[in-house]
Amino acid sequence: MRQIVDGSVFWACVLSSMLLLTFLGGCGLLGDGATSAFVAPGKYEYYSCDQLADAGRKMSSREQELVELIVRAGQGPAGEFIGAVSYRTDLMQARGDLKQIIAVAERKNCAIQSKWQSDRALW
Repeated sequence: MRQIVDGSVFWACVLSSMLLLTFLGGCGLLGDGATSAFVAPGKYEYYSCDQLADAGRKMSSREQELVELIVRAGQGPAGEFIGAVSYRTDLMQARGDLKQIIAVAERKNCAIQSKWQSDRALW
């Protein structure tokens, strides 16, 4: 009877299984909560309030553009995969930048433009 566990074949299978699990585990970390992993800490610390507002507007429009590209890519066959591969990391970086800009602006007590804020005067 043939020996089922050959040394080199066994270790090759173990190694390939471990690599597969590592890659799949890494994909699990790329959820929406992982946006801070794509942004350098302190990137916006030395920005003035005006610079933070300008960077926030740019990142917000970039985020909207990437969301539209992902939706558009999702309409075709295999579009979900193409959208995820092409635009997902850029979207996560833009969202991470936006979160950091908002956090720095709040720490500096800057008046940031919110999507819930109106430009109208009450009286």
